[in-house]
Amino acid sequence: MAWEEAQSEKHEYIAGEVFAMAGARRQHVVVSGNKFAAYRSLEALKEYVIVDIAPRRVEFYRRTPENDWLMHEYLADGVCEFSSLGVAVPMAEIFENVSVEIV
Repeated sequence: MAWEEAQSEKHEYIAGEVFAMAGARRQHVVVSGNKFAAYRSLEALKEYVIVDIAPRRVEFYRRTPENDWLMHEYLADGVCEFSSLGVAVPMAEIFENVSVEIV
């Protein structure tokens, strides 16, 4: 935990491997997909969010009454609606104080 807090980018630890969460590398996509598959089995989970920093995009998955998952994509000046929480957050607030380093 202390190591993670000192890092400039965040990481995920899956099956004994550490994956940096910067960018959309294949490892991260696989980790995210596996994690979402596990989360979908939780009956209480109603919404799942992936924040993509560089393009300033939020992928928002919401469980339907039929138990399917519907994806909403929020871009630019939109407002991200968290129905299960009764909260709406402007994209500007989600990305407030976030800068992307271009290499």
